[in-house]
Amino acid sequence: MVAFVFTCAAVAIAVRALVACSAAPSDAHDAGAPPSDAQPPSCARDPAQLARYGYRATARVAGACSAQDTRDFGAACGPDPSSTTCAKFLAKHPSCARCILGDVLAGPLRRDAFGRTEVSPGACAQVLAGEVFDAALDLPADADTTFGGCGAALEDLGACVTYACGECDAGEASEADPTSQTACREAAYRGPCAPRDPEAPRCDGLGASACILGTREERARAIASAVCGPSDGAADAGTD
Repeated sequence: MVAFVFTCAAVAIAVRALVACSAAPSDAHDAGAPPSDAQPPSCARDPAQLARYGYRATARVAGACSAQDTRDFGAACGPDPSSTTCAKFLAKHPSCARCILGDVLAGPLRRDAFGRTEVSPGACAQVLAGEVFDAALDLPADADTTFGGCGAALEDLGACVTYACGECDAGEASEADPTSQTACREAAYRGPCAPRDPEAPRCDGLGASACILGTREERARAIASAVCGPSDGAADAGTD
């Protein structure tokens, strides 16, 4: 087991390290709702040629974060997982942070397909589907391996949705119209990204859409709740 010392500075360095370790981008809200022919807005990019993105398994640690922790994590880390605000939250909640950052297996706060720090939708979907992986089988980050199931399906769909809606998420347009990114993500998830994995409809039926759809804060809260929250709080994406 890897020992962690959680100080504000140490966690901030750990989060910055996730961002600094660049990974080249691939070239190429209703649970159970079927894929549709919905079309993303004009700001979206066509993900048709986007290569499939691999997934590293996580471990469910029930109760590592309280329900309040998951809400606070969503507020602190959802808008920008690499921010000092997020780092400060992790430093103040060491037990929760250990699950969020990962130990033997990767935590839900990790580097995404485009080299940015993200809160992993695949980790959320893996837990919702009850998929458990042996830590001994988890390979180094640069290993050429892909785990299957809902974890892999939603990690890939998340990368597809992020790619498609990246321009809609950024800059003044998003600030002026906060719903633009959520509308785009919904349309991309139900439309052009939906056919990427045959597991998607089954995973969606388990509530995995909460891992991808909604605002950044809602997604981060749902993912933290599923992977690290109380045993009765999986995918708690609601608002108080």
